[in-house]
Amino acid sequence: EVTEAGESFGTKSHKAGTGPYYISDYDPASGVKLTAYEGYWGGVANIKNVEYVIITEDSAAVIAYENGELDYIHNAPTAEWDALSEASKDNSTMVKGNSIRTLNINWQSKVNNGVLGNEYVRQAIFYAVNKENVMKAATNGYGAIAYEYIPSEYCATSPPASAGGFKIYDYDPDMAKELLLKAGFTEDDIKKGINVGTLTTYGAQTGEKAKSATVIQANLAEVGLICEVEVADVAIISPRLHSYDYDICIFGDSGNFDFNNIRQQVHSESVGMDVVRFAAENSPLDYKRVEELCTLGVSTNDVDKRLEYYTELWSRVMDSATIMPLLNMPVGIVWSDRVNIDVLSPSYYHIYGYSWK
Repeated sequence: EVTEAGESFGTKSHKAGTGPYYISDYDPASGVKLTAYEGYWGGVANIKNVEYVIITEDSAAVIAYENGELDYIHNAPTAEWDALSEASKDNSTMVKGNSIRTLNINWQSKVNNGVLGNEYVRQAIFYAVNKENVMKAATNGYGAIAYEYIPSEYCATSPPASAGGFKIYDYDPDMAKELLLKAGFTEDDIKKGINVGTLTTYGAQTGEKAKSATVIQANLAEVGLICEVEVADVAIISPRLHSYDYDICIFGDSGNFDFNNIRQQVHSESVGMDVVRFAAENSPLDYKRVEELCTLGVSTNDVDKRLEYYTELWSRVMDSATIMPLLNMPVGIVWSDRVNIDVLSPSYYHIYGYSWK
C-alpha cells in the first residue's frame, strides 16, 4: 500500500500501521473497524475484530451501553459517570489520565504595552489560579490537580513534584497581588483592573476547557487582572496557538510515557507543535540550555541521569512562568460481562490483551 501510494502516502486514509490491529474499514462520521494482524510480533490478539463507534451524545452512549450494544467505553463522560458505573457494577474504574491541561502565557503578546512580558505579572497570573476549583468545574471533581508535565507514576523519568526539584504555583491571591505591586502597578491600578488580554481555548462552549477558562477568568478578576474569554472550534483556534497569536491560552496535550515528549513544547525545531515561542531575543528561558537538556535526555538509557536532566529542564520552564500544569483529566472505563479485561491503560485504547469470556 505504501509503495502504491508513492509520495502521496499519508495524505489520505490508509491501512498501514505497526500495531496488533490494522484498519479494515474507516468512516470518519461513524467509526473504524479493526482486524487483528496475524503477523504481529507479539502474537495475534485474542479478539479478532473490533469496531469503534462514534457516539456524539453522552446520554446516547450510556443508553447504548445499558442496552448491551457496547462492550467497552474508554474515557467515559464524567457527567454520565454515576449512571455508567451503576450500570457496570464491578466492571468500572476511574483512573488518573495521562493527558495534561496547561495554562500558557505568550510572553511576546503586545497587549497592554507588553504586560505579559513582565515575569512578575506572569507569576501573579499563575498564583491567582485556583486549580481545585478549575478541576471541579472541568471534571465534576474526578480529575487531578497537576504540577508535573507527565504524571511521575506513569513515567520513571518525569520529575516528581514531591521531590521539590522545581517551582510550583499553588493558589495564593495575596502573593499574586504582591507580585503585581512588584511589577510596578499601584493599589489603584489593581482596583481598577489590569488588562492582560484574552484567555483563549478550544472545544465546545460547554466543554471542560471552556469551563476551566470561566473559573480562571474569575480567579484573575479577584486579584485585579482583567481578561476576556474566547472559545471556538479547534480548527479555528489551533493554528493561532501554534503561530503564537494569543495572549493566554488553555492547551491540552496527550501524554505518553517518555518525558522527551516535552521537546515538542520547548524546542525551536518544534514549530507547529509548541504554543510558547522560546527561541527569541529577550526570551524568559535559556532555550539553548533547554534544547541541550532535551538532547542529553535522549542520549542515555540511564534512568537516574535522564531524571537529572529533565528535572533541570522542567525547573527552568517553571521558573519562566510561561507554562503551568493545571490538571490531569480523569479516564473513566466501563466494560461488559462478555469481556475479560487485561491491563487498563490511562491513555489510548489498549485492548491487545483483552479476550471474550
